[in-house]
Amino acid sequence: MKNLRVGPLWDEVIGHFIELTDSSNQHVRIIALNAMDQSISAVLGSNDFQERASSKLQGAFNDVQIENTELRSLECAVISPLKVLFSSAQNSDVRAGSLKILLHVLERHGEKLHYSWPNILELLRSVADAAEKDLITLGFQVTILNIHQN
Repeated sequence: MKNLRVGPLWDEVIGHFIELTDSSNQHVRIIALNAMDQSISAVLGSNDFQERASSKLQGAFNDVQIENTELRSLECAVISPLKVLFSSAQNSDVRAGSLKILLHVLERHGEKLHYSWPNILELLRSVADAAEKDLITLGFQVTILNIHQN
C-alpha cells in the first residue's frame, strides 16, 4: 500500500506486545494489551485503510488485484495476532484481553473488515473450548456483535 507504511514494522511491534503479555507483572500485561488495542484500532481506523476498504477500486484489473492482495495481507496481519495471543496466553486475563480487543475492533471497524473473518471465527470457535466461564461469556458477546455486523 502506497501510503500505509505500517506493514513492514507491524510484525515486530505486535510481537513485542505479545511478548510483554507473557510478563509475570500484571501491570505490564495490561499496558501491553492496551497498546495492542490502540495499535490495531489505529491501523484499521486510519484514513488510508478506511478509504481502501470501503471504496470500489477503479483502474486496470491487475492494479485492483494487487491493491486487494495488499489490503488482504495487511488486514489479516493486523487481526491474526489476536488469535495467536488467545491460543498461546498462559494467563486468563490476557486471553480475556484478546477477546476485549476483538470486541473493540468489531464495534469500531467491523463493517470495514473483509478478509480477516476466517481468523475471527476461528478465534471464537476456540473460546468454546475454554475452561474459564468468563471467557465463554465474553466470546458470546463478541459472537452476538459479529452476527449484528453481518
